[in-house]
Amino acid sequence: MTVTHHHSGMLVLCWAIAGWVAIIPFAIANGALRQAVLAPRLGMRTAQPLSGILLMLAIAGVAWLLVGRLGPQRPHVWAAVGAGWLAATLVFEFGLGLGAGRTWDEMLAPYRFVDNNVWPIVLAWVSCAPAVLARVRGSFAG
Repeated sequence: MTVTHHHSGMLVLCWAIAGWVAIIPFAIANGALRQAVLAPRLGMRTAQPLSGILLMLAIAGVAWLLVGRLGPQRPHVWAAVGAGWLAATLVFEFGLGLGAGRTWDEMLAPYRFVDNNVWPIVLAWVSCAPAVLARVRGSFAG
């Protein structure tokens, strides 16, 4: 069953949240892979962008499945899903950082492209992946 644009926005919201939650294990595994395997073998300057690409592929996979589940939606719905994913990611990231006692300087370091860190590009992808994959799948309604 797919959800049409006539169905409840609450259902779309629930599936959007489920999609974002599904990304978390991929992000954790990706970070572990980067630190344990990629960085020691390739160096951080290569591991960072490769890790970013892997995470963006995982996000694309989740978005692909979400779009297929929800079916055609108006473009603003896909934009809202992406904006929600971005907001949740930032709250999660900074909430965990503050909870762990990290400084703002430490938490903002990934946003400076140090050692080829592509985190800002990953965040941009988080925000637009649902709309991009909806376009690819032809899932824009009305």
